[in-house]
Parts: sequence; structure tokens; C-alpha cells
Amino acid sequence: MRKFTKGVELIRPAQTRFATNVLTVQSVVKQRTPLRQMFASEEWAAYPHAHKRNASLVVDIIFNNEFWESCVKLLK
Repeated sequence: MRKFTKGVELIRPAQTRFATNVLTVQSVVKQRTPLRQMFASEEWAAYPHAHKRNASLVVDIIFNNEFWESCVKLLK
């Protein structure tokens, strides 16, 4: 993932306040294009876990426009 996000890490949620959740969503939205590029790459397809159920669910979310619209709406 670091290759596609140019070394930027996603902020991970912690057991704190609401602000942490907002920061996490902001981080994911900011990396939307690199995340999509990563999951569409040949490198991802060659990853041993890429075709497992949980990985497929994540890919479906990343390419779901309604998910991104919801994220943007949440941040307004």
C-alpha cells in the first residue's frame, strides 16, 4: 500500500473520541485514488490473500461509489 500512497499511512481508529473516527474517514478519503489503484493493480492480484472472502469484501467497498459518497457526506 505504501507504494501506491507514496508512503502515507492510513490513520487507524483508536478507542478515543468521535474526532478519531472523523480523522480516520478523512485519511481514507484522501487516499481514495491510491487505494483504488492498489486494488486494481497486478501486484494486488498476485497477493496470496487477494482472492479470499474478506479481501474481496474490502475491494467491493473501495470500488463502491455509495461508500465514498457516504464518507464525503459524513465529513461535511
